[in-house]
Amino acid sequence: MATLRRTLTAVIVMLATICLFAPAAPAAHADGDTVGIAIAPSNGKTKDGRSRFTYKAKPGSTATDHVQIRNVGTVESTITVRASDAYTGKNGTFSLKTSDQKPTEAGSWVTFGGKDSVQVTLKPQESRQVEFTMATPANATPGDHAAGIVASVAAQGDGNVRVERRIAVRMYIRVPGKLTPALAISNVTAGQDFSLNPADAPVTVRATVKNTGNVALHGRMAASLRWFGLTVATTQLDVDELLPGTSVPVTLRFDDNVPQTMWLRPHLELQPMVAADAIDPGPLSVVTYDGFIWAVPWTVVVMLVVVLTFVMVTVVRRRKSRKSRHGGTGGRARGEGTADVAEPDTKLNVETVGDPTAQPTESIAEPTGKPAELETTATSE
Repeated sequence: MATLRRTLTAVIVMLATICLFAPAAPAAHADGDTVGIAIAPSNGKTKDGRSRFTYKAKPGSTATDHVQIRNVGTVESTITVRASDAYTGKNGTFSLKTSDQKPTEAGSWVTFGGKDSVQVTLKPQESRQVEFTMATPANATPGDHAAGIVASVAAQGDGNVRVERRIAVRMYIRVPGKLTPALAISNVTAGQDFSLNPADAPVTVRATVKNTGNVALHGRMAASLRWFGLTVATTQLDVDELLPGTSVPVTLRFDDNVPQTMWLRPHLELQPMVAADAIDPGPLSVVTYDGFIWAVPWTVVVMLVVVLTFVMVTVVRRRKSRKSRHGGTGGRARGEGTADVAEPDTKLNVETVGDPTAQPTESIAEPTGKPAELETTATSE
């Protein structure tokens, strides 16, 4: 039973953390009362319009700041304020560790009056400015270190289920030194869907974007499909902010009028960017990638195979038929020729001119079958 209660508590805390950075919508109770909290950077008197805490701090330095906590519910609530380590979630979102996880990185640099956390009890619509100190360790490495100031309120749910509502403000600490702001593209795969229409076959490109530097960056990826230098399709995708050393998978989809041209070349361009209220890290280099995919028009290929097969079969049949006809006619012609030669009808006239006493000259044809008849004529002047 205790295991079940711990499991349910973890699930509820996780679900409440999903909307960690959204405006705190009050939670309704069965009797109509609501519990809700709001949080914002403060100048010590009221919220000052900042969207996050941003510091440029040398190793070993300290800074003091304030956060405003407000009860936006309809019942009195005791709110816990603490710092937590940040990380990039699986879907690329900025996330914070849960309340039961002790901070070990930038979240551990923040204290409230020397303590890890502080509690404030507020009446409905009441607010309070909470002071905290951020101390940068002497061995802090150059680059961005991320954390968050979290305000949470615990409430009893149905049965033994404990519900924790959390809301937070991001915190970025820039330690000066050698900065290497950079994003990289890797693990690119691409493929074209099967389609009976060779003029419209969607293409999907998948890749991994990684922050290989030491500065928090987000980006915008522009993608195109090229064929012999011609751009046949384009799309783009915004990449959420990545903390140093983290990565996120991205998927780009080309859905409209992508032709099957035997092959295509995916071209990716990733422009790194920093948030508007972040410290400028200097020039940011565009990252490019060029690939290759087959884009075979299978419908056309099948049709060509069918047509070529039909033509080849037709040609072979005609040749066989022609050889058969020529072979029979030749045999009959040779037989008739032999019969004609067997009975020649040859007559030779031999005429003697000059000396009447001369003997006539006989000209004899080579007999073929029946002997030829010989006629001799003598003539004198």
